[in-house]
Amino acid sequence: MRGIAALACALGTTAHATGATPLAPAAALSVAATGHYVTPVLVNGSGPHSFVVDTGAESCAVYPHFAERQGLERTGEDTLVGQTGAAAIELARVDSLVTAGVSAGPLSCAVLPPRQDGALLDGIVGLDSMRQHAVLFDPAAASLAFYPPGVAPADCLGPDYVAVKARQIDGGLLAFDVAINGAPGIAVLDSGARRTVINTGFARSAGVDLASLALDAPLHGAAGLRQELRKGRLGSIEIAGRTYADFHGSVADLAVFDAFGVAQQPAMILGLDFIASGAMLVDFPAQMVFIRRPE
Repeated sequence: MRGIAALACALGTTAHATGATPLAPAAALSVAATGHYVTPVLVNGSGPHSFVVDTGAESCAVYPHFAERQGLERTGEDTLVGQTGAAAIELARVDSLVTAGVSAGPLSCAVLPPRQDGALLDGIVGLDSMRQHAVLFDPAAASLAFYPPGVAPADCLGPDYVAVKARQIDGGLLAFDVAINGAPGIAVLDSGARRTVINTGFARSAGVDLASLALDAPLHGAAGLRQELRKGRLGSIEIAGRTYADFHGSVADLAVFDAFGVAQQPAMILGLDFIASGAMLVDFPAQMVFIRRPE
């Protein structure tokens, strides 16, 4: 218990909570050198270790150097589908993963390929340790907290937020309807993606001038495969009746769109470049997303 209390970083409740109490004191969120948001976790009682908080990952995952250092038992093999393609991976058993003071396990975690950028992140907190809760992901307050399902969003985010009815897609990820420049599409919520990416079908239906977009840095997904992208101003995005102008993002037909079952329709990955400017409460059992973001 002392280890869990230390992991919580003595933040108490989140900065915006007024009447709701998280399941445990909020944990810190910080930005890794890769641009991902990470939080300290305990793995099988040891730690803290630095894990990415990823609403776009079906399960928790670890990197090979971490799995070896922790002596994690290999339990089988699987196919990992990342943003840019698929790769064969091993699975490892984690008996207990404590995130923001809340324990999950036992879990079967993917052992990811080494990162192309050489960054030594330890692993990923995925949906298998979050989907039973309402999760407050608050980069503005640098905090992460788990709440009981059905918590009042105003108690966590304050009065100004957008309530979005979501639905589950393949892998249990949450997606919801959006519009870019008035053209409808579907957005997959992915706090593990540093960049928002729309497919070319969405770009064309939204009237985006693809020739005007600049070449973006290539993307290497979890599978380590390279994908070229173009980036620039896409127009405006509408979510649940709220319009955000001057919306920027990247365009590419990512392999993961097919894995999610949305490749044949206007679709996008809603990533950190949009999410991290404010905060969001994701009530996974209720399939609701509440977004607080400056317009």
